[in-house]
Amino acid sequence: MNNIKGILEELIPGYNNEFPSKVITCAETLYRLSLRDRPVLPNNSEIARSHICVFVAATKYHEQLNIPSPLANKIPAPPRVATKLVTDFTDNLLNQIVSAASTPVTTPRKRRITGLLDSPIKSLTPSPRKLQNLNNNAPKTSSPLKRKLQDLQNEKDDDEFPSTPTKTPKRSATLLDDFENESPFNPKSSPLKLLKQTKLLLPTKSMTASSPTSSPSKIYVYDKKHVKVTDLITFCNNFHIPAKFTPLIIQAFLEHKHKFHKKTEWLLACGLVHAAYVRINNGLLQGKMGAKTTFQDQLFTYQKGGLMKKTMLSWCNIIEDAFKAESWIMDIELEYVYKNKSIVEANESREVEAKLGKGWDLFELMGSMINSTTVLDSDSQSEYYKIWTQLAKAQLHST
Repeated sequence: MNNIKGILEELIPGYNNEFPSKVITCAETLYRLSLRDRPVLPNNSEIARSHICVFVAATKYHEQLNIPSPLANKIPAPPRVATKLVTDFTDNLLNQIVSAASTPVTTPRKRRITGLLDSPIKSLTPSPRKLQNLNNNAPKTSSPLKRKLQDLQNEKDDDEFPSTPTKTPKRSATLLDDFENESPFNPKSSPLKLLKQTKLLLPTKSMTASSPTSSPSKIYVYDKKHVKVTDLITFCNNFHIPAKFTPLIIQAFLEHKHKFHKKTEWLLACGLVHAAYVRINNGLLQGKMGAKTTFQDQLFTYQKGGLMKKTMLSWCNIIEDAFKAESWIMDIELEYVYKNKSIVEANESREVEAKLGKGWDLFELMGSMINSTTVLDSDSQSEYYKIWTQLAKAQLHST
């Protein structure tokens, strides 16, 4: 992470002095520790890793080094995800750094001195002169009357100045308030207060107290059966589906997702994205060896339904056959496969491809004289076609 100062200027705007080296060192240590312990962040929030590390480090030294408090709404992640990550990094990763720094280092000299003190052979007893000094410096016991008067005075002072318990400030209150001000992920009309009331933003104390050693990845739980619209949009964006076709995929998904109530909706989502992708990138998949396998691996990686790869691919073929006659699928096919040809021209291209095979247009470019108009059928093929036609007509007349 080389741009710590730039991120600090982004999180703490208007700060004219140089940022302390402790903040920069703490942020770098947090970043390296997070890469080791949290290699994958949830909800595609990897872009916010550096900002979260710098935010936690600046918050730690906010009062100690007298620097302004960082702005939480500058973290490039949704408020709910950013709040969980800040809490996780503060409670787990930052505590590791603090505990490692506070652990005393035992040098060989200290071990040797400790061994001498604990050794039963050499008993270190003070000299008589030292014993006399200790006796002279010891507090002298006063009379019982003086002790009673002192106790009465202490009780009087306690009555006049009662001790007030100190309240520990809540660490996450300012973070949530900052998210309510201005955030690109949280417009003013969004019901953030409802999320705060339902306690979805931060893990409760009972969760952290009951499982102090549990891994933080258990906090982020995905619904493997249902697919949200936001997850479907992110799924389409991962494969660079054009924006004009994404609403059509969402509409088809909402119309047919009830059919996957007993299974998982991720089967339908993978099938729709697969049907659109293989048509949009038809030239890439046919011209590059291994491109289709790479796409299938990425499709299996980005889905969150816990599907088996073989099951996912079989359902992609089923959904491909079921949706190939849909209007939006045919629009994608005409635009990207047949390069905006008319329906008649597309049908002619299919007929020629069925007769000559794929890649026949390359032979025409190379000077071949064989095309769909010059292809002649053999005598056996003509006889077969004649018999088939007679049988078809007879069946039509009989019905």
